[in-house]
Amino acid sequence: MSADSTSMKHASADVLEFEALRELLGRYVASPLGRAELERVQPRTDRARLEEELAEAEEATEYLRAAGKPQPAARGAAIRINFSSIPDITAPVHKLRIEGATLEPKQISDVLGFLDRAADARSILQTVAERFPRLGKRAQARWAACGATSSGKRSPYRSRSSAFCARTMKRACCKKNSSPSVTSASWSR
Repeated sequence: MSADSTSMKHASADVLEFEALRELLGRYVASPLGRAELERVQPRTDRARLEEELAEAEEATEYLRAAGKPQPAARGAAIRINFSSIPDITAPVHKLRIEGATLEPKQISDVLGFLDRAADARSILQTVAERFPRLGKRAQARWAACGATSSGKRSPYRSRSSAFCARTMKRACCKKNSSPSVTSASWSR
């Protein structure tokens, strides 16, 4: 990127009051992960990408409006997705990349809770994909990035990891005075 385009980006951000807009949006972000994502948002110059992102934001707004209104219980009904209590699992996931590192029971629980909430959100968004195709597409793409195949089935790697976590949690719940841990070596098997 040239110095001219960089300075134009900063000038445009100033004219558009980008930081003030980010602060305003931040009032509606409930989770630490959402706040981190908002901090990564930068002004864009690619018109096609901007138009696609604006269309996705418009569809998400329509979804939130639909989820907030009374509606018959039927397949494809918009259901409010709560992001406020999703744990930040960034540190435990990074920790598992270190060979021999272990997770505490709370961290294991947080990772499993996060995966469970992600699966719920994906399921909800896939049921409304006909009405909200961009959100359905986004949910499928995010799930695929987490280890699922294009058919929606979990990859063998993901299944082994999830099964290992479930066995570890079960053992922790069944044994008194136990201190379960997950090591990075066992996580990646």
